[in-house]
Amino acid sequence: MQFILCTFLSLGLVFQVAVEQRCEIQSQFDLNGLYKYGDIILGGIFEVHFITKYPALSFSSKPEELRCERLDFAGFQWAQTMVFAIEEINRDPSLLPNITLGYRMFDNCVKLAVAFRAATALISGVGNTFTDYSCTGTPPVLGIVGDPGSTHSIAISRMLGLFRIPLVCYFATCSCLSDRKEFPSFFRTIPSDAFQVKAMIQIIKHYGWTWVGAIASNDDYGLYAMKTFVKELNMFGCTAFTEILPHNNDRSEVRKIIRTIEKSTAKVIVIFSTEAYLIPLADEIVRQKLKARQWIASEAWTAAPVFHTKELLPYLGGTIGIAIRRGEIPGLKDFLLQIRPMYDPYNNLINRFWEKMFDCKFPEKTNNQSSSDLVSSRICTGSEDIESTQTAYTDVSELRASYTVYKAVYALAHSLHDLMSCESGKGPFENNSCADITRVQPWQLLHYLKRVNFTTQYGDRVSFDENGDALAIYDVMNWQRADDGSVKIETIGLFDESAPAGQELTLQEDKIFWNFASNIVSYSASCACLSNKRAFPNFFRTIPSDFYQAQTMAYLAKHFGWSWVGAIAIDNDYGILGIQTFVEEVKNAGICIAFYETMSPVYTQRDAVRIAGVIKRSTAKVIVIFAGNIDAEFVFHELVKQNITDRQFLASEAWSTSPLIFNTDLSSVTMGVLGVAVRRVDIPGMQNFLVNLHPSKFPNNVFFRELWETSFNCKLEQENNSTLNNQPLCSGSENLRTVKNTFTDVSQLRITYNVYKAVYAVAHALHNLQACKNGSGPFMNGSCGDIYNLKPGQLMHYLNQVRFTNKLGEVVYFDKGDSRVVYDIVNWQRSHTGSMEYVTVGRVDGPEWRINETAIVWTTGVKKVPVSICSENCPPGTRKAARKGEPICCFDCIFCADGEISNTTDSLQCDKCPLEFWSNVYRNECIARAIEFLSFEDTMGITLTTVALFGTSVTVAVGIVFLYYKNTPIVRANNSELSFLLLFSLTLCFLCSLFFIGKPSIWSCKVQHMVFGVSFVLCISCILIKTIVVLMAFKANLPGNDVMKWFGPVQQRGSVVVFTLIQVVICAIWLSLSPPQPNKNTSYQSSKIILECAVGSFVAFGCVLGYIGLLAGICFVLAFLARNLPDNFNEGKFITFSMLIFCAVWIAFIPPYISSPGKYMVAVEIFAILSSSFGLLGCIFAPKCYIILLKPENNTKKFLMGRDPVNK
Repeated sequence: MQFILCTFLSLGLVFQVAVEQRCEIQSQFDLNGLYKYGDIILGGIFEVHFITKYPALSFSSKPEELRCERLDFAGFQWAQTMVFAIEEINRDPSLLPNITLGYRMFDNCVKLAVAFRAATALISGVGNTFTDYSCTGTPPVLGIVGDPGSTHSIAISRMLGLFRIPLVCYFATCSCLSDRKEFPSFFRTIPSDAFQVKAMIQIIKHYGWTWVGAIASNDDYGLYAMKTFVKELNMFGCTAFTEILPHNNDRSEVRKIIRTIEKSTAKVIVIFSTEAYLIPLADEIVRQKLKARQWIASEAWTAAPVFHTKELLPYLGGTIGIAIRRGEIPGLKDFLLQIRPMYDPYNNLINRFWEKMFDCKFPEKTNNQSSSDLVSSRICTGSEDIESTQTAYTDVSELRASYTVYKAVYALAHSLHDLMSCESGKGPFENNSCADITRVQPWQLLHYLKRVNFTTQYGDRVSFDENGDALAIYDVMNWQRADDGSVKIETIGLFDESAPAGQELTLQEDKIFWNFASNIVSYSASCACLSNKRAFPNFFRTIPSDFYQAQTMAYLAKHFGWSWVGAIAIDNDYGILGIQTFVEEVKNAGICIAFYETMSPVYTQRDAVRIAGVIKRSTAKVIVIFAGNIDAEFVFHELVKQNITDRQFLASEAWSTSPLIFNTDLSSVTMGVLGVAVRRVDIPGMQNFLVNLHPSKFPNNVFFRELWETSFNCKLEQENNSTLNNQPLCSGSENLRTVKNTFTDVSQLRITYNVYKAVYAVAHALHNLQACKNGSGPFMNGSCGDIYNLKPGQLMHYLNQVRFTNKLGEVVYFDKGDSRVVYDIVNWQRSHTGSMEYVTVGRVDGPEWRINETAIVWTTGVKKVPVSICSENCPPGTRKAARKGEPICCFDCIFCADGEISNTTDSLQCDKCPLEFWSNVYRNECIARAIEFLSFEDTMGITLTTVALFGTSVTVAVGIVFLYYKNTPIVRANNSELSFLLLFSLTLCFLCSLFFIGKPSIWSCKVQHMVFGVSFVLCISCILIKTIVVLMAFKANLPGNDVMKWFGPVQQRGSVVVFTLIQVVICAIWLSLSPPQPNKNTSYQSSKIILECAVGSFVAFGCVLGYIGLLAGICFVLAFLARNLPDNFNEGKFITFSMLIFCAVWIAFIPPYISSPGKYMVAVEIFAILSSSFGLLGCIFAPKCYIILLKPENNTKKFLMGRDPVNK
């Protein structure tokens, strides 16, 4: 049963498929297009309309179709160029023989939604039914030419890439489309924006523009290009602002962009945008009358005819743009003029074009046309004469985008031709197969498109790199004035990426039209920025650049020793750039800026209050003001209010001779102003010319009318006398000779003289131009300029070379547009009448400076130069120490440390004195250090010497006593030879201390330690042997003990020699390897040099002392063992006491020796030597001398052996 059911269901499904063999499309997009059948169809997407209007959405019924408006003739020409290229290919027997190409093109209406609908319609076909489920045969289109928009192309290419359908763009330039992984089937015949940005950057670098604004359309084309541009620009300049054009043409957003441009000081603005985005901005520029900007255009709108109007010339004229390389397409114009209306729904674009061209309507109704439209419009007949029209459609003089369309079509055709030319068995596909032209697939065409390489009729090579990009070659264009007052574009240069490095950009600068006055000879514009000849090639001036004015003011500050200066500038190009130059100049001279304040040109009075407060708080007494006369006046009025009258002002030329400030009301503040002024001269005949002027000579001159009415407080008669305001009519007999004002005053002809020179400069340039002889002229082919029909750059050429001497004897010429540097230095003084007057106290003439200091009256009305410093000068003996967070002119004076001096004012550091010198009390001089050592003349030295000699004498005396009583038992006991040797060594011990006294020398340093070491070892050795002898003597009295025969006198003497030789060897090694040397010790007392003997090797010195200590320790132990031996005279006791004293002295010696400085250290060592020597002498020999001299009766053998009856 289950089997039967499954069989029935299967048969039912088969029957259902057999019945439903075709699918019907539910609806189609209503797209404007062009179509022609062919064996192979190529698709196309073009911008034919600018604006898309969306229908109202009620959400209750199916919405109407989108409406496209404002047809673009240039865009329709691009579409017709594709038609022309296909027709030309079909006629060419050598290209795609026996194959007829057809086309299907749609209008994208500059909207992504429409463009995407067009792309899907192209690849899916426009039929109402679909029956080919196996997808065999050639698809509806093999490749698509377009879309011109980058954003559209990104979206469409992502879809087409899935089906490997080639998209060859002719106008999409976004660099993002070069990503081959994301867009594998994308190609273009226009260079990537990466190269366009590079070309723009090279132009901007060429003209030295470092402050540039940037505007971009809100699409991938604009945003990607601007991002790359800003990154490249910031490597050498700065971006003034970046703005995004609104995608919905919001006028309020556009006005915000205009306000940003107006507020910015950037005069160069780059725009990356398509025509549609830019139209609202261009309209707003005209409404706001935004001028004096240099526009840099991207290729998307450089050659757009929609902007080449008379209305836009005053605002966008002079634009420099990057344009696609212009090409020639023979026969295109004739083809364009052959177009005629077609009543075919697949070619409805032709009729819409016709209606727009002739401002008429066809009678048939469509979805976009009602009968009411026909009543208000002229009926199109189809016989209108298109040849009589002149629009962007018929203009083939600038084939740029059309030429890239032409190349795109030919690239597809050549790829198809290469596919047809494949030889069987040598193909690029599986098993070396070739593609079948009758069943060719898009992915097969894509393979050949990657390798296409051909040359157009115009001579341009067409190929694609690994990213699908075309070769990067651009024309550099300039918007100039046409004969009819509209815009025409001229090629002024070329950018070729394949050229050698540094030669990619070539410009014909003499052909460039700048949208400013043809040639400007300024008499008062002094901004240093105008010296940039690349940025302002047509600018000249008869006033020196502010750069030299700032140099002059910096020179004055340096000359008068003002190191602490305030700076005030008006917030415009004149003030900001001028004060910046001044700041740079004074910094190089070591002058500091105490404060830097700017004044708003709008809120000057408000800022004046703030600036007056800054001046009051600042310690700077000299203030530079780079501003206009009105701006400076506000500041001075506020200073008068706050009673700040002790400041010295340096004036820029804009107000240094201004009569507006020059009044007694401000004299308490302005007295003593020192300013840079334009040179003053007397122009012969000037005053007579001015006072003889009369309104009758200038009846229509409103400026002279106002001068006359203001001077005489009357009204000149005119048609409407209702504005008299109780003022009398002017009689006409008034005379300017009776007027005393700034118009008739010719005592200060400064700017006036600049005007005089400017007029003569132009006149001489025109004269030189007129005097040119044809054939020897400076222009092309030796031609001359026509004075009645001057071309851009011709007068500029002669102005650059003009040189003449005027009637006043001054040589007038321009050095790269700048005039000769000549200034007066003026001083504001009070005259004997009490009024203020300008007094010229100096002159700047090129590099020469002259100033008469004695003629200057300073702000306090005295002749003494004011002081303006942050810190007083540091005197000798001190150094400057910068204050943290403050300028270098603000510092503290730090007293030099001990041993350091400074002998100059404002020394940056203190210098160390040489080793043998030390700083004096004032730290301004090095004096010789006091030399200290233990000398024989010193009290301490005398005392120690006396004690040493006394010890020596006592020892010798004891020796004499012992020698005299040498045969007595007490002397003979315990080896008298050792006693005499011990006395000899003690004598050496006392005498060796003398080597430590006196000025250390090489020999004394070596001897003192050697003698000390050997003497004490000899001494201790004798005592040690004596101790051993005592012990051995008592041991020998025991029965059967004959030890004394092994330790007789010879052995005793030998032992002493051996012990002493060991010390001698240690000392010899010490002397040979690292002997003691004299040393100048400066570490104990900085003001003294302590002469001492450096031990050289502390190890050797330690061995010497250690060896002495070792012997002393052994001796002490043995003596301690022998202290209780039975004897009336036990020498072991005395040796024990002597060793106790010896060890105690040397142990106690260590701390004071280490801590005692200088000569006291030597004295401690001598004291230890003498103390230990006296201890040994007293403990060992005093008891014996007592018996010998005072108790001779005890000097017997019996007594000494303990058998004397007295002692029993």
